[in-house]
Amino acid sequence: MPTRKAGARARGFVDRCCIRWQLDDIADHAALIATELTANVVQHARTRFTLSVRLRQHHLQITAQDHFRAVPVRVIAEEFGGGRGLLIIEGVAAAWGCVATSDGKAVWATLRLPAGR
Repeated sequence: MPTRKAGARARGFVDRCCIRWQLDDIADHAALIATELTANVVQHARTRFTLSVRLRQHHLQITAQDHFRAVPVRVIAEEFGGGRGLLIIEGVAAAWGCVATSDGKAVWATLRLPAGR
């Protein structure tokens, strides 16, 4: 359930994944993305959600899947006094997007793996 502690739990989960996969070079950006995706769920969706981290051949993919159908909207932070989450994700991720699911949506972001991985 989305709580104030969800962001810290998301960061810890992603940190453990990055340690296991020896991804020290992108661990901070991965944790930042996980925090922002989680914050969006807590603030906007307010539903149960699943955070997943997948190691792909050339990317690390972080996904937050919730049960709220409204898609995220990228806004300029000053327009609404907040809303920097997607701008932050866009600034560090190789790509991000949103996919509708049968009962909500999945918002994902990818980070390129370091060369030589």
